[in-house]
Amino acid sequence: EGLEGALSKFVGDIMQVPPAFSAIKKDGKKAYELARKGQEVVMEPRAVKIHSLVLSRPYGETSPNFEIEVTCGGGTYIRSLVRDIGRELGTAAHMAALVRTVQGEFALDDCMEFEDIYDCEKVLKAMPKSEERLAGLLEKLKADKKRMQS
Repeated sequence: EGLEGALSKFVGDIMQVPPAFSAIKKDGKKAYELARKGQEVVMEPRAVKIHSLVLSRPYGETSPNFEIEVTCGGGTYIRSLVRDIGRELGTAAHMAALVRTVQGEFALDDCMEFEDIYDCEKVLKAMPKSEERLAGLLEKLKADKKRMQS
């Protein structure tokens, strides 16, 4: 079964225990504030959705490192997902890096490098895509507001 078998167990609706070092409120305080003070923080499992979980770079014989690509719903803690994958494999696991490639309407592939903000040609080229996304987002916000008011 191995790693790919373990990954398949985490696709779909799952229960996840968030990390104690998170911004989730416990007794009116952020959990990380309590954890930093050395207080024990018991986090309750929460339902999250993992749409897809793909092994993009398997580990080799000389390296235990691997890479996964995760498409998930809001509220998912990738740190916790990695921890749970390690537990499923009977070992420990941690993240060495995290790259968020999509957030809502925005994709990393559509972003500009910081140095490019002074390049008018690149800024003008990026604007129609941004305007389309923002217009779509504005329409969704208007529809949500209308739905909430009715």
